[in-house]
Amino acid sequence: MTIVGTAVLALLIATPLAAGAPEYTSAARPNGVVGGTAARALSAAVADALRARSDVAEPDGALADAAAWFVAANADSRKRGAGIAARRSGFLGVVLTAAVFPIDEPEHWRRALAALARNFPITRYGVYVSPDGGAGGVVFGNVELTLNSFPRHAHAGTTLSLRGEVNRRFDSASVHVTGTDGRVEQTRFPARRIETEVRLATPGIYRVEVMGDGAMGPTVLANVPIYVDVAEPELDVKPETSSSAGAARTPEEAQARMLALLNDGRRAADIAALAFDPELTAIALAHTRDMVAAHFFGHQSPTTGRVEDRVRRAGISVIKLGENVSQGDSVEAAYAALMASPSHRANMLEPAYTHVGIGLVLRPTESPALLATLVFARRPRPRTQPVTSAAASDFISSRRRAHGHAPLHVDPVLQQAAEAGIDVVRRSGANVVAAAALDAAQTALARESKRLHQSRPAVCTQLIRVLELEQLEEDRLVTDAALGRIGVAAAEAKAGTGNEIFVVSIAEAATCK
Repeated sequence: MTIVGTAVLALLIATPLAAGAPEYTSAARPNGVVGGTAARALSAAVADALRARSDVAEPDGALADAAAWFVAANADSRKRGAGIAARRSGFLGVVLTAAVFPIDEPEHWRRALAALARNFPITRYGVYVSPDGGAGGVVFGNVELTLNSFPRHAHAGTTLSLRGEVNRRFDSASVHVTGTDGRVEQTRFPARRIETEVRLATPGIYRVEVMGDGAMGPTVLANVPIYVDVAEPELDVKPETSSSAGAARTPEEAQARMLALLNDGRRAADIAALAFDPELTAIALAHTRDMVAAHFFGHQSPTTGRVEDRVRRAGISVIKLGENVSQGDSVEAAYAALMASPSHRANMLEPAYTHVGIGLVLRPTESPALLATLVFARRPRPRTQPVTSAAASDFISSRRRAHGHAPLHVDPVLQQAAEAGIDVVRRSGANVVAAAALDAAQTALARESKRLHQSRPAVCTQLIRVLELEQLEEDRLVTDAALGRIGVAAAEAKAGTGNEIFVVSIAEAATCK
């Protein structure tokens, strides 16, 4: 959020914000331009400026309501209340930027528009001019989904029904909900269509977020609170108390403060703290600098791709990976924005992650002053001993027992075939071609069966690559109760900055899945 300019009047304006809209809607509300001739002239100038940046936008009464509140609010409240004001008017989208200014100084809103990252299309705007014509306010927003209207307030025990779809520039959609206990439930859809139910079981504040994912990466399209049998907070937002931690003078100070806030939040949720990771930090910082240089904000870089691409090129071994990007006028503001977003909160509080990299850029002459990237990862645990075929078989058998299945029934002939396949891995290393290892296993099985004059039933052969044996937990080697006789061979090979584990299995009377 970027808000520039200073309101020249402190007006007491009676707007729909006093009570708030009864429901959220993705449709544009009427009266998106308020303030007579001056407002209409301002709207025409705004529309011309949007067309110049190839944006097609329509006026929205919810954003005009927010603009009216911005003009009337004090500077501290206005700075922190942009999204709150728009959501109170039922805006189901993202407020991108806003400006409040003397009506004869239009450079304020033009500067706010110019500072907006180019990868955010503007589809809505609201204009308000004060009754005396002295002050103006413009709010720019984005709505890229069509969703059925739903209430802002509800009673415990009710169910929220979400039906709609995200825009065509996205390939798929997801819904993320933070419950009253702080936990996040996530529902992902295979395409753009959204159909889900959200159970509002207990009193409190729920946060419902809709995301789209496509060529530009995952994007938040809506993030709104639902008040369930609790009063909605007052719209007048109290200014933040100043603190030395919030006014970090160097990126290193900001980095340390962000890490402390992150781990404080994890400890409060009874989740292990994250270790600071210099390698992930280098990737995070490079992405933050890329966003500044290329004037975009998001996960998909036009030059480096997604975080998976950046980590892979760096040769860093990770089992699970995630990324958050945020901006704000302080470390606390950027952290709070992430925790208020269910999808980003899920990354912050993911128990599986062990390490984090934090890359921040401070921009003291711009607003927001801080831009941050956080890269989360689960790193493989250091091994005191190399993984062998026997160690892999023992681990798989132990996990099968935990699932209530019989341990592995290792067949000598199948084991010999699996070892022939893993020998190819030992010779080739991490660059092994899977087909070569599997062909070697099948050839060895055919040769030994012929020598023993045995007729073998159909078998399933597979080569698995993992960083930890624990990753086999969901593989059929552990989960298939009907697994027959088998051979399992394992070896390690150098890959990037660590080792990968290769497992060749050849199972009798099994269906490959």
